[in-house]
Amino acid sequence: RPTRLAVAGVGYADGWLRRLGRGGAAWFGGARLPIFGRVSMDSVILDATDAPGGGPAVGDWVELIGPSQPLEAVAAAAGTIPYEILTSLGGRFERAYIGEAETETGA
Repeated sequence: RPTRLAVAGVGYADGWLRRLGRGGAAWFGGARLPIFGRVSMDSVILDATDAPGGGPAVGDWVELIGPSQPLEAVAAAAGTIPYEILTSLGGRFERAYIGEAETETGA
């Protein structure tokens, strides 16, 4: 079938595991965009054929880990555990922490 592809600027140099080329995905506009082919050093190709509005445009963000794709789902697609996914991620990722972490001081 005719296929629309999108390039996302994330790859194994960022810690996005190469194993995610076999079943991994990103999300955009509520649609799952499967990884098309392999995870390369600095990019992945996503199948955006079924994405709303033709898929992401230049400058749009896709979700790699979040409400549509929990960390556990990413780990399962890579055949590993969530801890390995998080500790593999490099410094080029933007991190957003939501909510307050509660800590015990033991006092």
